Amino acid sequence: MGIFASKERKYGDPLPHKEFVKAADSLMNDNKEAYEALDRCVNHSQINLPVPVRCSKEMGEWNGKVYQAFCNRLYHVAVKCQKAAGDEWDTKCKPEMNEIVACGDDAMRRLYQYNLEHARRPASSA
Repeated sequence: MGIFASKERKYGDPLPHKEFVKAADSLMNDNKEAYEALDRCVNHSQINLPVPVRCSKEMGEWNGKVYQAFCNRLYHVAVKCQKAAGDEWDTKCKPEMNEIVACGDDAMRRLYQYNLEHARRPASSA
């Protein structure tokens, strides 16, 4: 179930807390390996580089899972816009791109709180 599972809900409306927790439980259970790989990279790496540089592969995989779980419909709307706009997608699809970024930011913020409430160390705590 994604963040926009309800037909009445508009694209940009976040899930109510109870539904979010259910979706987050599913995300964490179904993608444990990706989460743990990011956690290991962030918290146990000896490489002296910023986290986005040294853990870009792990962050990309985890972020993709988060976007699939919570922003899937927005993602497909943005891709459709980009395909239709061709080379001018960056200007013609700005509203769609802004919505998906806002959705991802909201999902990450809420997942951080979810992890604190469920005694999981957030992978982004570097």
